[in-house]
Amino acid sequence: MPELTTSIQSTEIKLWIAAPVDTFPEFSENTKRVFNHLNQVVNAKTSDIQKATGLSRYAIHVALNELLAKNVITVSGKGPATKYSRTPSIMEQMSAINFLKELIIQKHPGNQQ
Repeated sequence: MPELTTSIQSTEIKLWIAAPVDTFPEFSENTKRVFNHLNQVVNAKTSDIQKATGLSRYAIHVALNELLAKNVITVSGKGPATKYSRTPSIMEQMSAINFLKELIIQKHPGNQQ
């Protein structure tokens, strides 16, 4: 349940959100390890994931395929330059959009729409 705090100066709402990996209880332990690592970095190559998790290349590829099938990660590049990153949630995307909107309004205050 959200928490609501109000005062004369402000109103605050606190939304409690589960850790991203908890959203997918069906993931194997290896997949959870890979997903947790990708939540901590901007992007990673398979070798980076292997160093961070200690998993075999095969286990990492199985986990990456599972994550790609759920559309929770994206892939860029090909061959040795292939990198994986976490797909931002809809809430993160909306937050980024609102942040950019505020920046634009600050730079161009006469164009508020």
